[in-house]
Amino acid sequence: MYVASFLVLLQGALFAIVSALNVDNAYVNGIDEYLQKKGETFYIYNIEDEATEMLSDFLQENTAQHDLFLFYAAEEVGDSSFFVKQKTFAVTGKTHVLEKVDTYVYMNFSVIDPSALKKVSEDENVCISGTGGCAYRLPYFQFGTNISFVNYGKWASWHNNVNGTYYLVGNKADKDLFFTELSSILQVDKDTLFEKKQGSDVSSPQYFFFISLWGISIFLFAVSCVVILVRSLSDMGKILLLGYSRFSFIWDVLRLPLLSVFVLPFFFVVFAYIMSYGSIFNFSYISTFVFYGVLSLVVSIVATLPALLVVYQTSSINAIRHRYSHRLLIGMTLGLYALASVGVAGMGHIISDGVLKEISHKREVMNAWSSVQDMHVISHVQTGNDEASFSMLSSAYAYDLYEWYSSFARDKDVFYVYAEDYNSQWSKKLYDEVQLPEHDTYFEDDYVLMNVSPEYMSHIGISFDDSMVKKAHEGHRVYFMHSTVAEQEKKNVCKVITTENMMDVDKTHHEGILFGKEKNTYCETYEYDRGVFTWNADLGKNVYADAQHVVFSLVVPENMTYTNVTSLQGVGFDGSVLKMSESAVSKYMNNEYTRSFHLDDNELQTQSIYASISAEIDEYKTMMYFYGSILLFSMFLAVISLIVVFYLYRIAFDEKLNVQRFLGEGIAKLYMPLLLMCGITACALYAYAYAYGNVFSYVVTSIFVTIEVFLLYVLARKNDVSSIVTFLKTQQ
Repeated sequence: MYVASFLVLLQGALFAIVSALNVDNAYVNGIDEYLQKKGETFYIYNIEDEATEMLSDFLQENTAQHDLFLFYAAEEVGDSSFFVKQKTFAVTGKTHVLEKVDTYVYMNFSVIDPSALKKVSEDENVCISGTGGCAYRLPYFQFGTNISFVNYGKWASWHNNVNGTYYLVGNKADKDLFFTELSSILQVDKDTLFEKKQGSDVSSPQYFFFISLWGISIFLFAVSCVVILVRSLSDMGKILLLGYSRFSFIWDVLRLPLLSVFVLPFFFVVFAYIMSYGSIFNFSYISTFVFYGVLSLVVSIVATLPALLVVYQTSSINAIRHRYSHRLLIGMTLGLYALASVGVAGMGHIISDGVLKEISHKREVMNAWSSVQDMHVISHVQTGNDEASFSMLSSAYAYDLYEWYSSFARDKDVFYVYAEDYNSQWSKKLYDEVQLPEHDTYFEDDYVLMNVSPEYMSHIGISFDDSMVKKAHEGHRVYFMHSTVAEQEKKNVCKVITTENMMDVDKTHHEGILFGKEKNTYCETYEYDRGVFTWNADLGKNVYADAQHVVFSLVVPENMTYTNVTSLQGVGFDGSVLKMSESAVSKYMNNEYTRSFHLDDNELQTQSIYASISAEIDEYKTMMYFYGSILLFSMFLAVISLIVVFYLYRIAFDEKLNVQRFLGEGIAKLYMPLLLMCGITACALYAYAYAYGNVFSYVVTSIFVTIEVFLLYVLARKNDVSSIVTFLKTQQ
């Protein structure tokens, strides 16, 4: 009974999460439907990064010149792609247009308020969001989507992307003119703007994850109720003969689980507050969760019906003699067996193609990075007071890191370094398709661009003129290419990289960065006769690149681009751009030092590269233990189900099996249905393993099938002689 009660509360908690996801889905879809109703929906696709700034300027300028207001919907997955999702609406245009737009209300909460949006569009420092850090707060649900409204100009300064969905509000004449000009710029037919050529499945993976767990918990609850009542059938027979009703028997046996079921609506009210972080808690919201609680109650009661059928279909005499219909029990047990088999296949796939492969990859990375394993990197940060920055609504945290790094950037024990790939295909596509004035050439070869501090170049043994370091500190960009690269190729590469840097200039707003003011670049040569370590964690690419294919970009605080600044936020051995010695860590990573740069609340932590990779391996090992335990539990569940099916099959066809065995029929023929069931399951599991090329799944399936066949053989042999003897005795 206690297990059944626990399963009631478990399925209630899981269904509460599913309910919150349903509420969140209706909330997000409601915003889209509202904007579609109030404005004109259009789409922009396939715009290269290099053309985004020009198009972004057009969108802002055109809406400002006419009576138009624009919403740009940008979806992005957060740090935890399984659970966190961000959807941002960037807004711009004439604010008086919003006076004609009604407030969008969801569950008595004003979501799209024209007066608030007016402030957002006019002031880039004002935003609306479900998380902290903004002037206005929206509802936000656990495991759901964080909705934000930000100033389009501020958004454009953070992101280099204009592809996506737009909603345009305004009068028809101005909208027609807008679409005519936009189609001319994009060189497409106007009707093309209204065709949604791209998209993705809107169903979130976490929804199916929780709904699956909920379904399993309901199934287990139904099975547990059947088991509880079947075990008490002999007592039921005696109770019925004494004049009591079947209902009183059921209530007496299942009292605790049934009481737990009727608590669910109240249970859901508590979950309603928890799932919304208290961001919304009014009558409409509470009543919605009470409805879901009642629905959960109804489903739980329905789940008890198989057990009730067993009770109501069994007479008191048959109950005393333990005679009851086995078909229902066999069907439910087969369902449990099938469910457990699916779990075996799924967990085998996850462990093999996910966890084991990642562990192997990380070990290979550790070996490849052995020469730098003692260097320290930033491994973990706390959100602190920078919620807006971690929600991509502010760059305050990035510039705090910039100030912090600037204070010790010239320390020889600290390196700034990260690599980017610049391939010839990208260069040619840029030249052939975009053809901006700055892109009048392309390069022939593939290169690795190493963004590095002067101290790192000296550390690996590359000599260069000190005057170039001085130029970098004056705000100029300085590039070094290998001396063996042809002169024209060198010019082409520098021009393309410089052009990209120039596109980053307008995003950078900080008095310490001079590159946006100077905009000068220098392209020099260097000598090096060894391979260059690229800090690449993708072993599909060369960890050591030929020096002829490496371009060094000298990065110091004074000549940083916006991309250089934001890269300081990276963490982990393959994400952190700052590499430090242990002595540098003790000097610059303590709270006393970081406090003056507003970073003490972020609690910056470091690890050696060796420890960082080892920590990730340990995380995957933990995951392997977790999924492995689910795999073992699934196998255990399947084996138990098989044993139950065997005995139910034996009881249901006891007389027939005994006669056939007495007449000399073989064991395999007697239990052919069970063997076929195991064979079909094995074929399905092997087909799944073959489809994914999953070696581990082959091994798991082989072990699983061997256990099943051996178990059936043992059970059959064990019951063979004893069943015939018992049968013959009862016939005398």
